[in-house]
Amino acid sequence: MRQSDIEKEMVELGRSRYWSAVNKARDLGIESTTLPGQRLLSEAVELMGEAVRLWLKEAKDKPGKLHRAHPYLEQLHPEVVAAITARCILDSISLHRKILSTSIHVARLLEDEVKFRWLKEEEPSLWRQINRTMDRHRSYETKAKFIKSTAKYHEIEFDGWPKKESVSVGMICIELLRQSTGIIEIATRTDTRGRQSTMVRPTEELLGWIKESHGKSEILKPVLLPMVEPPRDWGPQREGGYLNSSFRNRGLVKTRNKSYAEELTLLDMPKVYNAVNTFQRTGYVVEPKLVGVMKYFWETGLAAGGLPSMEDRPLPTKPLDIDTDEDKRRVWRKAAARIHFENERQQSKRLQVAKVLYLADRFGDAPLWYPGQLCFRGRYYPLPYFLQPQGPDWSKALLRFHRGVPITDDNGAAWLATHVANMWGHDKLSFNDRVRWVEENDAKLQRIAADPFRHMEWTEADEPWHFLSSALEWSAFLEHGKGFVSNLPVAQDATTQGLQIYAKLLLDPVAGLATNCLPRDTPGDPYRDIADTVIQKLETVVKDKLRESDHEYAAKWLAFGITRKTTKRQGMTLTYGSVFYSCKEYTNEWFYECLAEGRENPFGEETYRPCHFLAELIWESIGEVVKSARVGMDWLRLVATICMDNDVAIQWVTPNGFLVRMDYPHMGKCDVQTTIGPVVRKHRLRYPLDRKNRRKNINAMCANYIHSLDGVGGLLGEIVELCSQQEIKDILPVHDSGSVHAQHAGTFAGCVRQAAVTMFTPDLLKDLWQQLTLQLPSGVHLPEPPTRGNMDLTQLLDSPYYWN
Repeated sequence: MRQSDIEKEMVELGRSRYWSAVNKARDLGIESTTLPGQRLLSEAVELMGEAVRLWLKEAKDKPGKLHRAHPYLEQLHPEVVAAITARCILDSISLHRKILSTSIHVARLLEDEVKFRWLKEEEPSLWRQINRTMDRHRSYETKAKFIKSTAKYHEIEFDGWPKKESVSVGMICIELLRQSTGIIEIATRTDTRGRQSTMVRPTEELLGWIKESHGKSEILKPVLLPMVEPPRDWGPQREGGYLNSSFRNRGLVKTRNKSYAEELTLLDMPKVYNAVNTFQRTGYVVEPKLVGVMKYFWETGLAAGGLPSMEDRPLPTKPLDIDTDEDKRRVWRKAAARIHFENERQQSKRLQVAKVLYLADRFGDAPLWYPGQLCFRGRYYPLPYFLQPQGPDWSKALLRFHRGVPITDDNGAAWLATHVANMWGHDKLSFNDRVRWVEENDAKLQRIAADPFRHMEWTEADEPWHFLSSALEWSAFLEHGKGFVSNLPVAQDATTQGLQIYAKLLLDPVAGLATNCLPRDTPGDPYRDIADTVIQKLETVVKDKLRESDHEYAAKWLAFGITRKTTKRQGMTLTYGSVFYSCKEYTNEWFYECLAEGRENPFGEETYRPCHFLAELIWESIGEVVKSARVGMDWLRLVATICMDNDVAIQWVTPNGFLVRMDYPHMGKCDVQTTIGPVVRKHRLRYPLDRKNRRKNINAMCANYIHSLDGVGGLLGEIVELCSQQEIKDILPVHDSGSVHAQHAGTFAGCVRQAAVTMFTPDLLKDLWQQLTLQLPSGVHLPEPPTRGNMDLTQLLDSPYYWN
């Protein structure tokens, strides 16, 4: 298997996927949805929109009788007229329609748009009812028919446009498209029988452009696969990744800003390049036994550890009197809608599983490497899809390091045992207790490793597939003893990385202790602290009985059970600038997941109000548990606000020399959406305006700054630099986690702690303040950063659970 053959296969797979989509679009008469079609559409909408506007004005100002098409066209915005006309005609290019039928079709779509907009504005409640069920109709025709029949049922009749006027409207639109864009022509042809027909045809220039555009587009998106040879290293003036130059057009940093990409190549950031190249040089192999188990579970419909079942969940049985009992019908529809939603989510997961297993078979026992790319914040991502080191847990568990490293001492063995316990779910125990748990369960682990089909206790682990993989490794180690060559990635995870970073930035001893930046006997758990605070608030509501509805909700939530899982996502995303809306959404998701697991809804069929009530308590509790993080976030948002007030682009250089540039411009009107038709994307109109998007820049400041400090431009890059000095060559990074060989895990833990002390000893918020101050106009002052606390950062060197 040669890399050159793999890269040829990537091109062919991408080309096949591209033309499959194009041919499907042509068959459905929606050619405007293809890449060339979208570009043409954006061009046509902009140009024709202006032409429609001028025609309406000239027709109105012209002396004499008003053009018969004018009263109909003026009912819609010129750009909507342009969007509908351009989409209709572009979709007709491959259908060879005559001009009369094309003009009638354009007019009918415009007429429908007028009618449906009136219905939406004048009958909002009926429109909401229609909109709730419209997605079950796939095509435009069936949607339009459904709307008209529903309106008729409610005794709403629409007056149709007269045929003569409709033809006139369509003809005007076709002619305006022809004049303004030049992409179509109106030609009369004579057939073999001497009959003449007038057609709307693409110009020769357009056909040539489409052919050339398809030729370019078909190779723009190859199916990215793992490499079977080490990738090319990145450097200041050197492109890395795939060996074929045609795949090296992405750049080290994913960005559309060419000046930013060019500026990055001029920066001195050796630690960034070293980290990226280290990750790319880390080779992997697929674990065949785990693949066999996963295939069995997949083919037999068993679900474990996030692996979806091959079968949809059945809908609830309809009540016998569903047609006559409105309450029962409403209850059934709510329950069915939730199952429909879950089944749709499972469909995409099934496709992902199938592709992962295909790739595992495709590459077999070949060594694999993953070229990567950075986002503008400096976070690292592998480029290939599906079977890759940052995939879902069940996918990532299939991969092991290609290189093996012998376990030669008790320290290496202890780290392997710790990893086994962590995967079971004992990551909140002390290290000694984790090792002891593994030793006490040696027999069970060996039974599972010998026959995971018969001994399926592993499916009860927190991370079943990772646990099974680690059980296989532990059993092999016990059989061989010291000297066993291990290639299992042994993970160490940060404790709520975002909260840890704020604690180190502000030297907050309270947050430092809660997030394990300071030594403690057992691991701290901020998510558990938030959950405990929520429980206390619920108990207070039950005790005080302030409001009957709140009292009922609180009592039922206490009975249902509040755990750290209830509050984890809300607490985890707070430090990245999440708001109450996100908190509410994550609370809903957690509850729906519980119901999907078969737990009974204590609120009957009600979900929204109970979840909203709980989300409010979670939001309050987060603010009480992580006060220091909110201080830092408030300052960052204030700084971003001042920059926006002075029209200053926010950018800074991270400790490792990586340039972060926030680029959220205010965009012009970027799309035209008809009432029931698809969105028509107008790419030419999505150009950045002179002003910046104030809201996006302010809201993104916290997340971008924190991520810039945890990526290769910050902590992760510093960790890899220290690991390189210790001859640690294989590292699997997942943002706030790192995996190395068991024998190297102790050294890696030391590098993680030393990197944190080295990087956060300087006042990084003060450094950011100075960088941004230099970018602001003279006389504009930023508020001083929050005062740092008295946490002794060197104690982090002795904190056993900082990463664990």
